[in-house]
Amino acid sequence: MVKRWGMIAVLVLTWLILYYTLAFFTSLIMAPWDTALTRPELDTWQRSLNDLFETGGGQIVALALMLASMGVVLPSLRRRPSLAIQYVMSNAIFWCLLLIVFYAAAMINNNVLYPYPSVPYDPNYQGFHRSVFPGISILALCIGWLLWLRRVGGLEVNLRLQTG
Repeated sequence: MVKRWGMIAVLVLTWLILYYTLAFFTSLIMAPWDTALTRPELDTWQRSLNDLFETGGGQIVALALMLASMGVVLPSLRRRPSLAIQYVMSNAIFWCLLLIVFYAAAMINNNVLYPYPSVPYDPNYQGFHRSVFPGISILALCIGWLLWLRRVGGLEVNLRLQTG
C-alpha cells in the first residue's frame, strides 16, 4: 500500500516537472519579442499574442497537456495501480526527449532556418516565423507522448484479457 502511494506521489511529481518545463518552453517559443528592443504596435495580434505568452500564457498550454495526460492515465491507473511505474518512466523519458528536441529545434531554427543577422540588432529578425519549427517539433513530441501513454494503459488491459 505504501509502495503504491509512493509511486503515485512520484507520478504527480513527474507531472509537476513536466508542467513547469512545458510552460517555460511554450513561453520561450511563443513570446518572440520578450527581450527585443522594439515590439509590434499595441493592439496588433502579434503584440497581443506575445504579451499573453510573456505573462504566463505558456501555463495554459502546459495545463491543457497535463490534464490530457491525466485523462489518459487516471482511468487505467484506477483499474491497475501497478501501471504507475510505467507512467513514471514514460514521463521521465518524455522529459528527456523534450529537452533534446527543444535544444535540437532551437539549434536548427537559429543556425539553419533563421541565422542571426550580421548587424547588432535587426528588428525584423524577431517574430512568430521563428516559432513555427520549434512549436511543431514540441507539439509532435507531445502528441506522441499522449499516444504512448494511451498505449501503455491499453497494452496492459490487452495483456490481462489475453492471459485472463
